[in-house]
Amino acid sequence: MMSSPHLETQDSVRRDSGGLELKDVKEENKIGGWDGECAENDPMKTLDPPRTSSEACRDCLLSLLDGGVFQIIGIIVIILVIGDGALFFFMMMGWHTLCEPKTDCEPRNTTLNISIQILNFLFTYMNLVASPWRVVNFLHIAGWSCPKRSNDISCNLYGIKNAPDLWFYIPLNRRMGIVILLLLNAITQFINQAARLVFYTYESSNSWPGVLWVNIFFATSFACAGAAGAWMSVEAHILRKNNPPGRFGPGPIESFKQAYRQFVSGKDASRDSNYQDPTRNKRMSTLFALDRGSMRMWGA
Repeated sequence: MMSSPHLETQDSVRRDSGGLELKDVKEENKIGGWDGECAENDPMKTLDPPRTSSEACRDCLLSLLDGGVFQIIGIIVIILVIGDGALFFFMMMGWHTLCEPKTDCEPRNTTLNISIQILNFLFTYMNLVASPWRVVNFLHIAGWSCPKRSNDISCNLYGIKNAPDLWFYIPLNRRMGIVILLLLNAITQFINQAARLVFYTYESSNSWPGVLWVNIFFATSFACAGAAGAWMSVEAHILRKNNPPGRFGPGPIESFKQAYRQFVSGKDASRDSNYQDPTRNKRMSTLFALDRGSMRMWGA
């Protein structure tokens, strides 16, 4: 995160009508950047090449997806995934009292089909929201961004060193592996969603060839997401273990605990006004001030 502002005192001298020296104390707030530089040395102002219109459009999209509206929708989506996922599991296992036989009857089959359709739509939404951040990071890691920016360790999307987020400190090849898994997660989920639209009835999705299309891509998407999440957790653990406590801020669980305490206490959840990440809109209202780039990989 940002370094704390520091105060510098400058004495200006003037004389009154009697010739006596009077001192006015002038305080200047100089805000530190990612690496402790002053505001007038903001690295964004000295980019070479300067920020392009395409980068500005990219930042606009990413900051929009980072706003409070999408955070609220994201929370609702997670709640629906949990609730609908439980309904789907109960119907699939036959844990209901709707009809007999419990694993193949009406209205159980219709309820099962509706629940899986809703679940797939929710997963598709989450991947849609997360895909821009995933694609942007893929291009940055691969060195294909235009204009090309440094992707060295600790460099953010603009090639500025000492970015505050842990994500930019994961070794490049491992970061690429995680992003590729997340992109495969999105691609296979989109294919799965298309298959669910084609084979939309219970009968068609449980007979050939629908049963293959709706299951193989669902399983692949789920596996890619799980592998990426586990890999990212391992890399984060290694970095936190090998660096001083607090170097990268709290982990995801502690972040949500802090956000919850902040929310219930009624404190303002707006971000630090000195936060200089152009992909986040500091003026946009936000429900939880979670400044973690890695969480954005999941649409959070």
